[in-house]
Amino acid sequence: MAPYSKIHRLSCSRSFLATAALSFAIAAPLQAALVYSELFPNADSTDDEVTTAGWISYSGPNATLFTGTGNNKIYIPGGFGNGNPQARGFLALNALPSTNYVTYESGLNINPANGALNFSWQHHASVTGNAEARLLLQIGGQWIATNQVYNPAGIGTLADFGPAAGAGAFTNSFTFSTAASEWRDVTFTPTIGLSISGTARTTDLTVAPITAIGFYYTASGTVSTRLDTLQVDQVPEPHLTALLLAGGLGIAARRRR
Repeated sequence: MAPYSKIHRLSCSRSFLATAALSFAIAAPLQAALVYSELFPNADSTDDEVTTAGWISYSGPNATLFTGTGNNKIYIPGGFGNGNPQARGFLALNALPSTNYVTYESGLNINPANGALNFSWQHHASVTGNAEARLLLQIGGQWIATNQVYNPAGIGTLADFGPAAGAGAFTNSFTFSTAASEWRDVTFTPTIGLSISGTARTTDLTVAPITAIGFYYTASGTVSTRLDTLQVDQVPEPHLTALLLAGGLGIAARRRR
């Protein structure tokens, strides 16, 4: 009976430790993990097309491929000086007014089912109010954009995205939700058509992986707009953390036997 009693006591101890660990995992604050980041880097003085960052752009009602750098383009500037910030690496939207654009990166796999998603980015312009950006996503094969419009902070043509300019003044954030009121449908087929619904959706989104992230952009006047540091943080669901921990404890317990 002694060996049995010893094993029984060990099993009880392991069960207690597993229960305590699971309780701690569920009760402890969960840390957000960075699941996507785009800084639009440019290491030299040459202006780059957005394709160097793995992005692509389209414009107008016919969704025309939008390439090139410089005036009336979407690109990643490289040089210092007039029209550029004090530090290289951002997305410049020197686009024509009264035209709609999409610019984005595809081929992603970010699953909202794994935890709460928070999007953040920096956005400023040479003037205030002439440019409108919406967060653009492709989820479950469907294109959507935020119902909310994000206007850039007007802090001057030569302003930097650095701390001296006050990052809080031009940092936007959005917490992902499936609620219909948060989104508008975007009808988009490259080289065929591009438009956005005039009102919010009437049905909630179905949770599915996010396969593309970018921006739907329009300008009502001449404006130089900059976007930078697009990031997505995800806080794991407590039950997923607990399941992973429980699985790890189970494996460890079997190995000790």
